[in-house]
Amino acid sequence: LRSSHWVTSVKFSPDGTSLISTQSSGYGGRGDNSVKHWHLLTGEELPPLAKHSNTVTTAEFSPDGKTIVTASEDSNVRIWNADTGDELFLLPNHIGGVESAHFSPDGKTLVTGSRDHTARVWDSTTGLELYVLDGHSGRVWAEFSPDGKKILTKSEGKVRIWDAMSGEELPSNIGHDDDNYISQLIFGPDNTVFTGSS
Repeated sequence: LRSSHWVTSVKFSPDGTSLISTQSSGYGGRGDNSVKHWHLLTGEELPPLAKHSNTVTTAEFSPDGKTIVTASEDSNVRIWNADTGDELFLLPNHIGGVESAHFSPDGKTLVTGSRDHTARVWDSTTGLELYVLDGHSGRVWAEFSPDGKKILTKSEGKVRIWDAMSGEELPSNIGHDDDNYISQLIFGPDNTVFTGSS
């Protein structure tokens, strides 16, 4: 598998037969703002995903492997057909670069976090926005708990937990009293939350 740019991230498909990669041309250069899709057994490049207008920050497969989500500094999120490379939905509601995009465990919804200080939850089968999670004061990263019942958002020294069905914020004392930047945020298999700061 070869790329003319620096590979910045790689994700396997759920069945392990293909992978997607994001790339950059390196420090001071310009990336090609696309996501490459590769067949692992043959090394063949599958239909590419059309380019965003700025750096792609994240890409991942849906749990069933049928779709791919990409997010970009261009403030847009896109959902693609993994087999054909066709764009299914454009999710344009963020007004700042999108830092994270993750499917729920059942693949029916999607949560995105942005530099506009919000996270947004979407119906991944229609592309419609369901609700906005706000209250942070900096760029936001978001993800689902392993059971799909909660959403966790982080921004700088603050962590918030939300009900994934209603979008209501839940009581939580997770965070760092010194307001240090939270660099790691991980759900354990039992929905325990681990954080690290710098």
